[in-house]
Amino acid sequence: MSGGKGEESSRLYAILSHPMRREIIRILGERGVVGFTELRRLLKTSVGTLYYHFDVLGDLITQDERRKYRLTERGRLAYRTLMGEGEGLKAEEMGPARAFLASLLAPRGLFTHLYSSPLRFVPQAAMILIYGAWAFSQSGLEPIGIFITPRAAASSSMVMVEFLVGWLAISLFSELLSLLLFGRRGGELDLLVGIAFSLLPLLVFPSLLLLNINLGLGLPLAGTPALDILFFILQAWTLCLLTTAIASAKGLRIDRAAIISLTVLYLNIGYILLLRRPLWAR
Repeated sequence: MSGGKGEESSRLYAILSHPMRREIIRILGERGVVGFTELRRLLKTSVGTLYYHFDVLGDLITQDERRKYRLTERGRLAYRTLMGEGEGLKAEEMGPARAFLASLLAPRGLFTHLYSSPLRFVPQAAMILIYGAWAFSQSGLEPIGIFITPRAAASSSMVMVEFLVGWLAISLFSELLSLLLFGRRGGELDLLVGIAFSLLPLLVFPSLLLLNINLGLGLPLAGTPALDILFFILQAWTLCLLTTAIASAKGLRIDRAAIISLTVLYLNIGYILLLRRPLWAR
């Protein structure tokens, strides 16, 4: 019995470790019933972020017949716990190295900031896409989604189109899978902006090749294992950012967003295999 209570307490503390979830519980505890729009206004957050925290709160909250949110019996217990212990409910401290790695690979704070006002970041997203299209067109590489191949017969203008189509295809498939698998709607502009930012690591690859050529650095990149390792590191980083972008835009837990991003990855691989192109060739 004590073990069960201990597990329940640990779960409750984990849920209430995030300041926004504590604030949701506090607002619902004080006001009783609150609508989605009002709650979002009070918290000053995006639709996707709010849905994500609702998902984590689980059976601590529920909706009434008017689709407004209120605390369940367990939620009221959480509210009493929160009011009794306040800021004592904090997340487990991470070491500096682990915290830095987590913020680099899955910077949820970055995407929450982007999605707080996605229209404001459309110009930056457009600049990323324009630069990426240009960099690939000049580097002798051909982007296919989140994979890169040596350019075959495609012209520079075609490569630019392929990069932009790849961004759009990733966005559309992520949107479709979010709806089909988890019933999540909304946040379309958030997702378009977020996926543009997620592609930034991949742009390091053609940029480094261009610098090597144009500045005459003479780095032994072509045909070396180091080039392959760099590509897969940057691709893995892109996949982590893509997962976080989807999670933040659609209000999903990271594990659910990972299902979507991995499905997109394998669809990408399937498309390349249909074209009978190598994922990367020296």
